[in-house]
Amino acid sequence: AAILDDGPLVFQLEKYLDGSEEQVEVISKASISFEDRERDIGLLINALPEIEIPAKAQVSAVEAIKAANITKKDKVSSGIFASAIYGAIMPTNFNILERNISRELPAYAKPGYEARIDLENQVDLIFSNPNDTAYTLSFSIEDRKLVATLKGQSFLYKYTLVKEEETKYKPKTIKQYSALLKETESNVSVDGKDGLLVKIVRKTIDENGEEVLSEILSDDFYTPIHRVIITGLKEPEVEVPAEGPEDEPDIDPETEQPTDEQNPVDDDGENEDG
Repeated sequence: AAILDDGPLVFQLEKYLDGSEEQVEVISKASISFEDRERDIGLLINALPEIEIPAKAQVSAVEAIKAANITKKDKVSSGIFASAIYGAIMPTNFNILERNISRELPAYAKPGYEARIDLENQVDLIFSNPNDTAYTLSFSIEDRKLVATLKGQSFLYKYTLVKEEETKYKPKTIKQYSALLKETESNVSVDGKDGLLVKIVRKTIDENGEEVLSEILSDDFYTPIHRVIITGLKEPEVEVPAEGPEDEPDIDPETEQPTDEQNPVDDDGENEDG
C-alpha cells in the first residue's frame, strides 16, 4: 500500500465501454439553408471540407478559414458556415468559449441557433473539446443546404436542447415628415420587425434518463426594428385679420384727419401730439 499513489485518480469511463476505442459514429448534424449563396458556400467547403477537433484542444472558426487560405470575405456565407458549426456542437459536451450574434436575426438562422463570424474584425466562434478523443466536423451540400456533421466516439452522457423562453417585443412606429409629399400622402420607409429574446438550455442526461446538469447555452436578444412612416407636411393655418381692426383710427371724410375721439384737440386748437 505504501507504493500506491495518493490523491484523486481520474479514469476515462469511455475507454471501458465495449468497442469504444474503434467505433466512430455520427454524433450530431446541423443543416442551414443558404438560398442564393450556393457558389460562395461551394467554394468555402471545397477549400475547407472538414475541421479536425483534437482532444483537449480549442478550435477557432476564423483561424480554420484562414488556414485554408480562403480570401473571400462574404459575411453572409461566413455566418451560414458558423451557424452550421454551432448547430452541430450544441448537443455535445463541447465548451463554447466565444460566440457572437447579429443585431438582427438573419433569414437563414433559427432563434437561439445563430453564430456570426467576421474575418476582418476578428468576430469569432471558438469552442473546446474537453474529451480525451478527437472529433471531426465535415461539411457537405444537400438539397441547397449546408450540412455540418460531427463524427467521433460516442459520449457517456446524452445532451438535449430545450427552448426555455421565447419572448417577442413589438416595434414602435416613427413618423417623419417630407416637403416632397402632399399632406394626404404617406410612404412606409422601413417595415417594422419584432424584437426577440430566446433562451436555449443544454441538459445532460445520464444512462438512467436522469438529468445531471442544466446550463444556458444561448441567451440571445435581437432588438426590434421600428416602423418608419414618411408623410407630407401639413400646411400651417394662417389667420386672416378682420376688416377695420380696432387699433386703426377712423378718418373724417371731409378733413381726411382722424376723428376727435381718437385724436383729441386741446383748447389751443392743437392736438395732444403738438
